[in-house]
Amino acid sequence: MHVLGWEAQRLIPRWSLAYSAALAGLMVASAAAAEPASEETATAAAAAFNRSTYSSPIALSADDRLVWSVNPADDSVSVIRTDTNAVLRRIPVGDEPQSVAVDPTNTFAFVANAAAGSVTVIKINNATFAGFNAVVEKTIRTGAEPWNIVISPDGKRAYAANIGSGSVSAFDLEAGKLVASAS
Repeated sequence: MHVLGWEAQRLIPRWSLAYSAALAGLMVASAAAAEPASEETATAAAAAFNRSTYSSPIALSADDRLVWSVNPADDSVSVIRTDTNAVLRRIPVGDEPQSVAVDPTNTFAFVANAAAGSVTVIKINNATFAGFNAVVEKTIRTGAEPWNIVISPDGKRAYAANIGSGSVSAFDLEAGKLVASAS
């Protein structure tokens, strides 16, 4: 069974809809990715995570080569090489970032900015050490105080738990937009 990160367990009451919806979304997405039903689904699963997703101030890229870490004190994320611990880049994001998630193809990173009430979408153009390049593509408004963000194992949706409004925001990653909010 997948559980939400410790931040969600501490900050979102277990009885709240936000906690239940985030947990249910992760469990449904994980179950859907667990057993491919067709050749088309099996192909899509190739770009899926081989591990559960969870929310954290630190995220590891799917290839285990890069660590992404939020820096709430200066409203940025750091991208760090795992082999040398060298910081490749600091990327400015929204006000008071709390968590980060990286998609299974290492193409996008998503940062939940609590004080800004937004998610920053970062496009990773080059994930190699020598030519690392990532830019902020857009910022999407969410409910109040998005604290945790996860990506479905198939990489098609992201979910942000908004602790200030007791809601969950769902994002369609292919369209790059907010598609639903439940409270």
